[in-house]
Amino acid sequence: MQSKLARITITILILNIAIIVFTLLARETIWLINAEVGFASALAVIFASLWSYRQMVQASTKSKETLVSNNIEDSSRENQENDEPQDKVSTFEALKQNRAYISLYRLGAYLLLAVGFAMLNQQGLLHIPSYFGGIFLALLAVIFGLRQKEKKEVL
Repeated sequence: MQSKLARITITILILNIAIIVFTLLARETIWLINAEVGFASALAVIFASLWSYRQMVQASTKSKETLVSNNIEDSSRENQENDEPQDKVSTFEALKQNRAYISLYRLGAYLLLAVGFAMLNQQGLLHIPSYFGGIFLALLAVIFGLRQKEKKEVL
């Protein structure tokens, strides 16, 4: 049995090899450079987003567990306080609760995406279709890696 990460990694490697073979057969090194930069930077964005989402879910689960234990103790107080309006959540508190939206991992990955695009453009190597093709293939690799069903071994 393979884990989801192993399936995603295998799918990514297969698609990356396919990109390399296709661009080398077409003898278009600019396509190869653009597709690889787009592919790598899109994977960085995807994995950073998945990581920060995972951290957010874990933090939310942890905070809900403590809230449940506190709610059991404070249930009698809540019944008395139901008539009072609830406090509004400040912007700082909202950002603190949703750290995944401003995660350094995601910001770094998006910076990598922008720098890769800018460097290709500055060097005169930017080929938009192959760059976006690399980004699209990275998305497909992760989607197919997540969607693959585990094959049961027959003994």
